[in-house]
Amino acid sequence: MLNSTSHSPVSAAGVSPEPGAPSTAPVALGVATAARGAGTAWPPAAEELPGPLRERLARIRLLCLDVDGVLSDGHLYFLGEDEAGPRWGMRFAVRDGVGIKRLQAAGIEVAILSEGALPGSQARARSLGVRHAFFGLKDKLSRFTALCQELGFTAEQAAFVGDELSDLPLLRAVGFAATVPEAVSDLHRAVHYITQRPGGAGAVREVCEMILGQRSARAGS
Repeated sequence: MLNSTSHSPVSAAGVSPEPGAPSTAPVALGVATAARGAGTAWPPAAEELPGPLRERLARIRLLCLDVDGVLSDGHLYFLGEDEAGPRWGMRFAVRDGVGIKRLQAAGIEVAILSEGALPGSQARARSLGVRHAFFGLKDKLSRFTALCQELGFTAEQAAFVGDELSDLPLLRAVGFAATVPEAVSDLHRAVHYITQRPGGAGAVREVCEMILGQRSARAGS
């Protein structure tokens, strides 16, 4: 059985939570710094993150990712029709792929857990060498639970980046939960961290570098 834990998100503002809400608000550096424009540095340096968040990141051995709106930009591009029906294109960021490769090189497992099953998302997973890629899922949490058991990890050692309401059960189960700025407010309230970069345009790279940054910080301490 997975050792999931209740979320204790850390707050950059120190605002007291409402009854029934997570104990504090998530870190939302992207939201707080958006007004600075394109020159804002990302990802945040390890020392800029609150201690509880650094502890969560330091435990991560498995990063799980949604596709639509996280690994892709969330748009579908109509490419015409053929005898099989409509053809749809997707857009991915090269820098996100580099982040995934860097995690893999560091020995951290990467998994894709997606409700969708478009050929583009499956091709992207293959191109990145993601061994644990699951598509057409109706229950991401069950697939995640089984994957952790297969790999010998606890939920506390896993991170997940999701952007839709259907991702909430898994976001609430993992040790580090993140979403993108354009996700709905219910997700913003449920996660530990909101990325500075949008989905499909650096959000995944940001989380990858945060995980690697904490690993480097621990190794150097």
